[in-house]
Amino acid sequence: MRFKFSTLAEVYDYATEKFAKRYASGFIEGGQTYTYAQIKERADSLSGKLSSFGVNAGDKVAILSESMPNWTIAFFATTAFGRILVPMLPELSPTEVENILEHSESKVVFVSAKQKAKISAERMAKLKLAICLDDFSFIKVDSEAYTCDGNVKNPNPMDIAAILYTSGTTGNAKGVMLSHSNFCWNILEAWHNFHINKRMAFLSVLPMAHTYEMSIGMLYPFAGGARVWYIQKLPTPTILIDAMRKVRPHAMLTVPLIIEKVYRSSVVKTVAKSKFLTFLKDHFPSLLYRLVGMKLKKTFGGRLQFYGIGGSKLDPQVENFLKKAHFPYVTGYGLTETAPLICGAKPGHPVLGSTGKPSYGVSVRLDNVNPATGEGELVAKGPNVMLGYYKDYERTRSVLEEDGWFHTGDLAKVDKFKKMLDDNVEQFYSIFMEQLKDVDNGDSDFDYDTTSGSEPTSSDSMSMDDLMEIVRKKMHPDYNEDVLKECLCRTYAPHFEKIVGKIRPMEKTVDNLFRVLNTESLDTLDGVDSIVKESLNMLCMAEGLPANEKRMHLNHLLMK
Repeated sequence: MRFKFSTLAEVYDYATEKFAKRYASGFIEGGQTYTYAQIKERADSLSGKLSSFGVNAGDKVAILSESMPNWTIAFFATTAFGRILVPMLPELSPTEVENILEHSESKVVFVSAKQKAKISAERMAKLKLAICLDDFSFIKVDSEAYTCDGNVKNPNPMDIAAILYTSGTTGNAKGVMLSHSNFCWNILEAWHNFHINKRMAFLSVLPMAHTYEMSIGMLYPFAGGARVWYIQKLPTPTILIDAMRKVRPHAMLTVPLIIEKVYRSSVVKTVAKSKFLTFLKDHFPSLLYRLVGMKLKKTFGGRLQFYGIGGSKLDPQVENFLKKAHFPYVTGYGLTETAPLICGAKPGHPVLGSTGKPSYGVSVRLDNVNPATGEGELVAKGPNVMLGYYKDYERTRSVLEEDGWFHTGDLAKVDKFKKMLDDNVEQFYSIFMEQLKDVDNGDSDFDYDTTSGSEPTSSDSMSMDDLMEIVRKKMHPDYNEDVLKECLCRTYAPHFEKIVGKIRPMEKTVDNLFRVLNTESLDTLDGVDSIVKESLNMLCMAEGLPANEKRMHLNHLLMK
């Protein structure tokens, strides 16, 4: 499967050919259901209509609508043929809409029936075409523009694909010019963060005019042959839960407000009303988090693998709950000017309060760092950075350096990752080895009758310095985890010779070790000691152990 493209025309041609017979999108309630082949047929036809009215490559075409499958068709009928899209958020006021249409010099507008009233009669008169996005019927036609001489072209990577306005309340709106390359790079960034396939389902709840939903919620699944479901009604908690049960999404993008409402209105209140859950909260919190997490994932359809949260900072209390509940949430950071990804965490590796690491191919730095707080302005560079602000060279110069570095205007600080590793890995190593000795000697919580085994004496035995070097090498491209895992298995296998029949293979122990080393911020763990004990306890919960011993180990694990 391919995720590296140069233009949106390439995305369009590739997906509609490779996944032609697969369903691409539709309303949950029914309607606007399309296969990839049908999207191509509709978009090609729609592009032909635009050309009939002299709408050329490079002309601006606006969209003012709620999210719907037809939005995707209008998007590709515009961008895949060299025209420039001007998407507008549905919550904009009539004044903001007028300012954007005027500033962008849009010649055509796709508008939904619900948004039509926001376009004045005076503005309608200036347009070549106004098309209802609900059914692609003409709302307004300039008969004199019907010349059938419009031209299209195969766009270049650095051609403008869209102009997105971040403010339209005054005549001095910022029109962010995003290239085909900007959008295509975000597809690749998304793939490096979370792999998808053609069998996956996405649930869309955010406005498609927002770059977050446009790039990651529409373009990424389109490139991967996945299916995107849309909701016609306002996504209230009741409507949303019903939709998730029907779709059973693998992925969805949201803002913090949605999951924060679910947490406060459902999770907190449910625990408070239940004596049993309150008891678990006080005495077995780990078990409570697991149970509630399982219930929450079931509420979200049971197949959720990626729950993206962006747009603003997630409440720390809510994030702490999601992490302990093993909910597959992912936080990130980005701006319209970067189409939008700059940083993002990976599923299964959340770091509390963090935006995650820089996205694939994106470089970041901090300028004007405050020595007292460690905070500085986040500056980014990469193929995701915009071309500039439309018709505003001075404002572009104020944020975009000649060498491509973009000043976000936001403050950030870097996790002291390398320092934490140096401070914690020695403690981790000593505890890990001590636990292995205890297992050998029969002195640990596992209570097995095993005789003492000697320390590994093979030439592959690893010292503290060796392990420190393993961790440091994880910072470099030549790091080979598979080779190091094999070496660790050879080193520590003698410790498990006596009980190998009753526990999971040594490879599982090594995997647990690397799971800890792969954690992005060790100081967010409950303690290295508990992680090691949990790993070893889980190893001992294998087939062949009596049920009472399994319960004993499970209780020990849950009481941490």
